[in-house]
Amino acid sequence: IATLSPSSLCSRRGAPIWWAEDAIFTIQFDPQNDAFTVTSISDERIATFIKAVPLDNRQYVKGLYDSRSDVIYWLYKSDAIVSPADSYAYNSILALNGITGAFYPWSFSTNGELSIRGFIYVRTPSGETDPVVKFIVDNATDDTFTFAEINNISTWLDWDTYGDDLDYSSYFI
Repeated sequence: IATLSPSSLCSRRGAPIWWAEDAIFTIQFDPQNDAFTVTSISDERIATFIKAVPLDNRQYVKGLYDSRSDVIYWLYKSDAIVSPADSYAYNSILALNGITGAFYPWSFSTNGELSIRGFIYVRTPSGETDPVVKFIVDNATDDTFTFAEINNISTWLDWDTYGDDLDYSSYFI
């Protein structure tokens, strides 16, 4: 099963997982046939959700596996791309919890000056600090890039830049 976005491919505990054209797939061992099979992990749970993402946008999906929390994140744009520069301006994440198998979406405001352009998983070579997911953020006001992290979970504040808190209405379903 091919993918429109090679950047969506992640390896979770040695098993590849990727966002294909119309589903999210992995490879699993089938003991009855003594062979590996490609299996959709999204068809029975979030097929409608996946198909709601515009087809043109799926080629720009980026995936990342956070081994510390056992979560796969896929960055994507949920609304139509209107210009080539807009292709890598993400406003949503689909997360897959590796322990529970639960999918959950996040969305980000795109009305402000900050725009998420990608993400990376940062580990120190020594392993002395916990690895962390860093989002690459474009600040359109002054044409600079910076990094953001998933933290501040006690107040659930979305952006804290040099003491200027930018809040965004968020909720759990």
